[in-house]
Amino acid sequence: DKKYLSSSERGELAERLKLSDMQ
Repeated sequence: DKKYLSSSERGELAERLKLSDMQ
């Protein structure tokens, strides 16, 4: 179990949140 995300995973997650917020 990973308790933290790598920087790339965090960036990907942030992009998805931004996209879903825009819709």
